[in-house]
Amino acid sequence: MTPVTALGEPRARGGAPGARPETGTGTAGATLATTVTGPWNRLAHEASRRFVESRGAWSRVLLIAGGEGNGKSHLLAGIDAGLRDGAGRRPAVVRVTCDDFMRQFTYASTQGRMAAFRQKYRSTEVLLLDDVDRLAGRPATQEEFLHVFDHLDSAGRSIVTSRDCASRSSRACRPPCR
Repeated sequence: MTPVTALGEPRARGGAPGARPETGTGTAGATLATTVTGPWNRLAHEASRRFVESRGAWSRVLLIAGGEGNGKSHLLAGIDAGLRDGAGRRPAVVRVTCDDFMRQFTYASTQGRMAAFRQKYRSTEVLLLDDVDRLAGRPATQEEFLHVFDHLDSAGRSIVTSRDCASRSSRACRPPCR
């Protein structure tokens, strides 16, 4: 993985260090061009921009790590928008929160729908998974994610994940879930 860590403290527009940045209630409509950048996420923003411009050729596996409020979810939404709106062929993109991935996995495994679950995640060209550190303490879900990760990586497809640097739970995760 190419770890990209958001460094520093977020600032509100024109605010003091440590103040909360201006954010909406969600990431709908977020693009890389509209993402608030600063010292806390400049490196992650640049890596996200390069990922979109190269269609994943610059780095097939990208980890965006940073503290809460540094814009990781907005960067994933911006990558999603950039890949979908770019010129030329648009890749199949799946963007999902870790909580939704876990819910879908639980549903599929209890309802006998694992084939459909695996098809969805293994057939995508780009997987964007937000908050991968939330897989901690869920060994079966971690195992399934690792199978998806290995499948996509061996097929030359792209995976972008985000995680909270401050999360202590990531120690309970197996690589590359950390």
